[in-house]
Amino acid sequence: MELPVKILVLSSVTPKATGFGEITLYRHLVGEPRLTVEVVPHPGTSRLVRLLRRTAFRTWLEAREVQRQGYRWDDRARAAAIVFKPQVILTIAAGDGCHAALRLARELGVPLVTIFHDWWPDIVPERARAGEDLRFRELYRGSRMALCVSQGMRRTLGEHPDARLLWPIPGKADAPETADEPAKDPTGRIFKICYSGNLREYAPMLQNALLAMKAHPSVRLEVRGMAPRWPHAFRDEMLAAGTYHEFAPREELERWLRSADAFLVTTAFEPAMRRMMETNFPSKLLEFARFGKPLVAWGPGYSSLIQWAQPAGRAWCVTDPAPNALRVALEQLAASRGDQERLATEARNAMRRDFDPAAIQEQFVQALQNAAGTDRPPPGRRAVAEFELK
Repeated sequence: MELPVKILVLSSVTPKATGFGEITLYRHLVGEPRLTVEVVPHPGTSRLVRLLRRTAFRTWLEAREVQRQGYRWDDRARAAAIVFKPQVILTIAAGDGCHAALRLARELGVPLVTIFHDWWPDIVPERARAGEDLRFRELYRGSRMALCVSQGMRRTLGEHPDARLLWPIPGKADAPETADEPAKDPTGRIFKICYSGNLREYAPMLQNALLAMKAHPSVRLEVRGMAPRWPHAFRDEMLAAGTYHEFAPREELERWLRSADAFLVTTAFEPAMRRMMETNFPSKLLEFARFGKPLVAWGPGYSSLIQWAQPAGRAWCVTDPAPNALRVALEQLAASRGDQERLATEARNAMRRDFDPAAIQEQFVQALQNAAGTDRPPPGRRAVAEFELK
């Protein structure tokens, strides 16, 4: 039996059962017997900096942190590596830890594997974006292996000797509906669409969607997420109406998701966010697909979401930013039992073909084994054919 591959995680995004990037690493690394994992502790910030982040200095501080390129990580990262002796350094291309990971990998001659989930330079304060964009691309070129969340990410980053597609790993698929379960009669009942996720960048979209669906007699949109960037009066109104729900523990969230007839997945239409929408991939789509219910994709045609969904009819696609266009589309879906059944089948097929967590985990582990040189492919062949990006 081969020994586990020793992985040093040096990243601002660390394995935790919380948000998107953190829970992705958590699902990949925790309890995986083929990997031995050491996480470099985050260097943290001073109390003064934490206080200043609550003031008008916040943007300046965030830009300054980006521009310092993660040198605050170096001493503890080097000390951890000397003791642990990693075969691979793993990072996520976000925050400042990834730059320290690249420096350490070069210093020690250890292969670096980087996960590219978001176009990080477009998230940082504007005054720091140009320099961070150059460093982001240098991180890509300096990684032994790049794991890209979408084909759009891979295309935008450019040529690389070993760049692979790796979907964000979802939770386990929900139990499929039994064949003898009676079909729901759409006549005379409320058709419920659920959205759970980002209520910061997507807050205006969801606010307009809720207004468009307000008091609809047969179609109901419900939204759940933390700290929505809405006017307080609107937030309170949606809370009272039961169409907005605050953060909930996992069990309560799961019950709410199971109550849906369909799920809404969004990407932004703002021109300034185009590159982000072309390169990232909404992890919520995978979380929703595991319930085997119709997916409604609302976003621009160039987004990775629509590019995945529309050509093969995997979701009910709405590429018009107008809230009334979404309203009409939801009404049409609610009225068509045939389309609901077809899209439910597409969601279940997507979980089997594309988003099976066991298959994604196998691809991830094999990628690390390849990088460490413990599972090399035969000469002249790439490691895993399904990773290839055309």
